[in-house]
Amino acid sequence: MRGLRPPQRAADWVVFDRRRIATPPPFSQQEPHSIAPQMTIAEICMLVACLLPIACAGIAKSKGFGKPRREGGFDNHSPRLWLAGLQGWQARANAAQENSFEALPIFIAGVLVAERMQGSQSLIDGLAITFLAARLGFIGAYLADRANLRSVLWVVGLACCIAMFFTKWPLA
Repeated sequence: MRGLRPPQRAADWVVFDRRRIATPPPFSQQEPHSIAPQMTIAEICMLVACLLPIACAGIAKSKGFGKPRREGGFDNHSPRLWLAGLQGWQARANAAQENSFEALPIFIAGVLVAERMQGSQSLIDGLAITFLAARLGFIGAYLADRANLRSVLWVVGLACCIAMFFTKWPLA
């Protein structure tokens, strides 16, 4: 093998079957399409679901932006106390924020477990999209003070999360 230089560092060698062989080139030297992992639709839905509480917080605080504190504007020194004093749709937006945080753990766990079990990716993606649509509807129903619709959408979202744990059935 004339013309090939051996690796310069000990870390560049791999012992394989008592012979020394060089490791493959690092990812940075491989073709771009072979190293770029793609997010699944369910993983994108996880990211969007993580941003929903932040959007709800913005909606809850929106009426207080731009006003001085003494005139009822948002109080960044005591935000929880200020949020506790909200009424109407702003208070409901804050409650939607809290509920959105509460819904995240089971949704994230459902997506990760379903993908780890290598369930049907199209089913996982469909359940994640349905969950996200239910959460968006839930937030809208919360803001509009539609309690019965909100409860139905909450159950739909929870059912999607639970179903993700069973995307590979029967469990082996």
